[in-house]
Amino acid sequence: RNNLANIVYVPFRIRFIPPTINVFRNDTTRLNIVHTGEPYVKLLWTPATKLSCSSCPSPILTTTNNETIKVSGMTQFECTDSAYLDVHAFSRNHLVLPNIFTPNGDGQNDLFE
Repeated sequence: RNNLANIVYVPFRIRFIPPTINVFRNDTTRLNIVHTGEPYVKLLWTPATKLSCSSCPSPILTTTNNETIKVSGMTQFECTDSAYLDVHAFSRNHLVLPNIFTPNGDGQNDLFE
């Protein structure tokens, strides 16, 4: 019995918590992953055009559209996994209404436009 060993193996896994986020268009949002198992040695984020970097652990996203972001990771033993993040981009409503309306014919604030 001296050749027995208990080894707990935790598979390499990448995920987003939560898997969907809401952002305002053109705002910046830092993306973070959660991983279990062996440490990753390589990450690849796609599409990279909306991100501050394509291989760092926590890129910053700036988008104007709904997106699906994919991150793929690999360990030193070439175990791989991928995760997807659904990004919903919303517009801010900037509706400005005048608080003074004076239709007295002086040319200032006579019309509600």
